[in-house]
Amino acid sequence: MWTYVLTKLDGTEISEIQNAVSRRVSLGLNRAATASGTVRIDNPIAANLFSEDTLLKVYEDKTLRFHGNVVSTQLSAGGDKPSITFNAANPGWKLARRLLGLSSGGKAYTGDKAKTARKMINELNTDTVTYPTNPETGILLASEAAYSAGSGNYTAGPYATALSCINDLAHTLTGFDWYIKPIEYEGGKFGLFEAEQGYGEERTAVFEYGWGSKSVSTIDYVRDLGDLANKAYHIPADLEKESVLSWSDTPSLEARGRFETVADAFGITDSALRTAWLEEFIRVKHNPRFVVSMTLATDDGTGRIPKLGTDYWLGDLVTARAVLQDAPLFNGKVRVYGVEIEVSDTGSAAITPILLDEEGGEL
Repeated sequence: MWTYVLTKLDGTEISEIQNAVSRRVSLGLNRAATASGTVRIDNPIAANLFSEDTLLKVYEDKTLRFHGNVVSTQLSAGGDKPSITFNAANPGWKLARRLLGLSSGGKAYTGDKAKTARKMINELNTDTVTYPTNPETGILLASEAAYSAGSGNYTAGPYATALSCINDLAHTLTGFDWYIKPIEYEGGKFGLFEAEQGYGEERTAVFEYGWGSKSVSTIDYVRDLGDLANKAYHIPADLEKESVLSWSDTPSLEARGRFETVADAFGITDSALRTAWLEEFIRVKHNPRFVVSMTLATDDGTGRIPKLGTDYWLGDLVTARAVLQDAPLFNGKVRVYGVEIEVSDTGSAAITPILLDEEGGEL
C-alpha cells in the first residue's frame, strides 16, 4: 500500500493526503527523484499546498520511498472537476539551484571524486559566510570513509551549479553514481547522499516478457542510434603543448559509416588516462543504445515478481528477457537506472524499472 503524507518544512505532519489521484513517483541515479499527484479543491490539504512551503513523503507500506519539497502547485478550475496538481522533488533539486566556485577562477578540488562531491555538499550546508541565513540543502552526509571513486583534479565554476559539478565528477572514467536516499526529517535534512564507483550490485532478479516466469505485463523497448559514436576525440586544455587524441571502433565504422564526437574528460590531462577515457567512451557508444521499460505484473504471491528494494534496486545489474513473435528479442544483463511508480486510487502500484544496457554490445 502506497501512501502520501504532507508535512511542514520542520517535519511536523500536516496530514496524510487522502483521495489523491494520478499519483506518480520517479526514482533514478544521478538526478533528483520526483513525486506528483492530484486532489480535488475541497481536499483538506488544499489550503496548505497554496499557503505555505511543504514537504511530501511517500511510503510503500512502512518504507519511505520519497521525501522532498513540494515545488509547484497548480489549480485548474472552471470545469466540471476543479482540481489541484502538486509536484515534489527530493533535495537533489536544490543542487541545481546552489552555486559553487563563486569567483572568476572558480575553486579547485583534488582527490577522490566521490569524496569531492561530498565535500561540495558539505560546504553548501555549512557556508554561513556566503549564506548567513540558511545554507541548508536538506542533504545528510555519511562519514567520508563511505565514499569511494577514482582520484582527479577538478575546478568548480566559475559560478556553476552544484548539480552540474557533481555530475561532471560522476561522468568520468573513474567516476561514480549517486542517489539521495529518503530519510525521516532530522535537523533540516531529509535525504542521505550516497555515491560510489560501481553503485549497486549484481542480482539474480529476472524480468521476463513472453516466456519463463512472465513476470512482466507490458514492455517498451528502444533501440536508438541517436547517441551513437564510433570515433571520438579528446581536445586538451592547451593545444600548443598537447596533441588531440582519438579512438575509434573499426567494425562499427565499417558497418555504419562515421559517427564522430568530442568526448570531454572533464579535466583529465594525463595522456594515458585521456586515451583510456576515449576507449571506454567508444566501448559504450559504438553500438545502438538499448533502453527497456518493463512494467511488472501483479504480484500473486508466488515469488515470480521481483520486489523493489528486496530483489533489485537502483544501480543493480539484473537479467532482462523478451520474446517477440515466438522469437527471442533480447536476453542479457542490464542495469537498473530508474524506477517509475504509478500509484492507483486504491494505493496499489504499477512498477516500471528502466533498464539500460551499458556494456556497448547488442542485447
